[in-house]
Amino acid sequence: KYGGKYLVRGGEILADDTTWQPKRIVILEFPTREDMDKFSNSEEYKPVAALRHKAADTEGFVVLGYDG
Repeated sequence: KYGGKYLVRGGEILADDTTWQPKRIVILEFPTREDMDKFSNSEEYKPVAALRHKAADTEGFVVLGYDG
């Protein structure tokens, strides 16, 4: 619906030269920043986000992509 797709969803994490040791990483890709914003602000995602924030200590990042 919003054009997003999983690029990474779990799997082994090999942290190189850092003290950051995440237990799980999820990376989503969206066609545009606007599509990502629509997803993040959607009524469908709001209850999922609330549950995620309750159940885990999470960090979110937006990386504007490289088109090359």
